[in-house]
Amino acid sequence: MKLRIFLFAIPLFGLNSCFIAEDFLLPDPEPEEVPLQQKAEEVIVQYIQAGAPGNTYKSYWFTPVRVIETPESIRIREIDTKLDQRTADSTRLRFERDSLASRIARYKLNTRLKTMHLFTLTDDKGQIHICRINFSVDDTLQVVETDPEILLSISDSYAQIYDYFETEATLLYAETYGQSQQLSHEFYAFFKQHLEQLTTCNERSEFLGHALKLCRMAKVQNQFDQQKFLEYLVADYILEKRQDIENYIGMNFTKLYEEEDTENSVGDGYYFFHKFSGSFQGISDTHAVMIQFSPWYEIDGIYQLEPPYDNYFN
Repeated sequence: MKLRIFLFAIPLFGLNSCFIAEDFLLPDPEPEEVPLQQKAEEVIVQYIQAGAPGNTYKSYWFTPVRVIETPESIRIREIDTKLDQRTADSTRLRFERDSLASRIARYKLNTRLKTMHLFTLTDDKGQIHICRINFSVDDTLQVVETDPEILLSISDSYAQIYDYFETEATLLYAETYGQSQQLSHEFYAFFKQHLEQLTTCNERSEFLGHALKLCRMAKVQNQFDQQKFLEYLVADYILEKRQDIENYIGMNFTKLYEEEDTENSVGDGYYFFHKFSGSFQGISDTHAVMIQFSPWYEIDGIYQLEPPYDNYFN
């Protein structure tokens, strides 16, 4: 009985060995080429982290990579094709190629990968730095150019509301969840559309900070009350920006008026009148001003009113 079991095991071992040998003779699979998008993103992340040690990096998104070729790079590729095909005078072509390569090296005319990246860096004090930057990566996979579109620092108390803004989380509430989502989306879109219309880094950064302040107020109230929010913005503006006014006490606001879209109008937007007390150059008094707002609720202008003030507040 023992002999039969031993003999039965032999062909099984041999069969298994055959399969192992066949697997061993198969060629190694070709390594998959890393996509340009992934290469560019990895290089940029390394560049950011090397430039901001000790900061916590958080990525939001990259735009699709664009390959930007210079005329010199395109011509070199054409020459290489002809040299491979041996369809022309190789001496002349090699001379032209060397000249182009020298020009590319001298003036840094390499082919580049371009992408925009949105990310934040949180420093050891809890300050959050919002960065939206255009990056250029050359054909040696080195970051060679940066062009910031947004650079804004916010306190950690704004961290959640910034995530809300980017992910368009439900901010305002309506009768149904679907209506709440739609209302919130429209609220975010209102500010995001204008953000993309601005042209400088300073304009975008300042407006984003303004939009986040409104979003945070809306989150607290679960609604957007124009009158209350603009009254708060005015008081906050005077306390923070008008250091020349001391002991500010808000006394009265009129209702919010909407600018008419006419040729004589300052522009689409809103305005109201505000009466307050405060000390200016050491003299305490009651003041009244007209405050104008842009369509996006930015303070566009503050104009001193002449007494009697009751004419504006009746």
